[in-house]
Amino acid sequence: MNKPPALPRIPRLGSLTPLLLAMQLLLAGSPSQAQRPQNAPQEWGVVLGGDRSAAAAAEDATRNARILGQRPRVYLCNGWYRTVAAFASKRQALLGLQKVLDAGSLRSPYIITIQQWCPGKRLMPGS
Repeated sequence: MNKPPALPRIPRLGSLTPLLLAMQLLLAGSPSQAQRPQNAPQEWGVVLGGDRSAAAAAEDATRNARILGQRPRVYLCNGWYRTVAAFASKRQALLGLQKVLDAGSLRSPYIITIQQWCPGKRLMPGS
C-alpha cells in the first residue's frame, strides 16, 4: 500500500506576510475606468474585522486606531459591523495592512476599494 505524500508544513505568519501582500495586489486590482466616474477619486480600505454588535466593532476600531494612527470607520454590511481603515491610495492601504499584520492581528484583514465593496453598506454614526 502506498502512503499518501506528507502535507507541507504551514509556515509561520511572519514568513507568509510577503505572500499575503502579493495576493492582495492580485485580488484587489483597480477597477477599470468604465466602472467608475471619470473624476471620482478611488478610495482604498483595509477591512480589519467583522462583528455582530456595534459595541464590539467600536472596540475593534479603537484597538486598530492605536496600530494605524487613524480611527477606522464602522460600516453595517450584510448584517455585520465591519471595521474599515480608509486610505487615499492602494500603496497606503498595503502599508496599513502590513502594520496590522505586524501587530499580530488574529483576524484576516484584506484590502478593498471602498466604492465597490459591499453595495448597500451604511456608515455608522461616529465613524
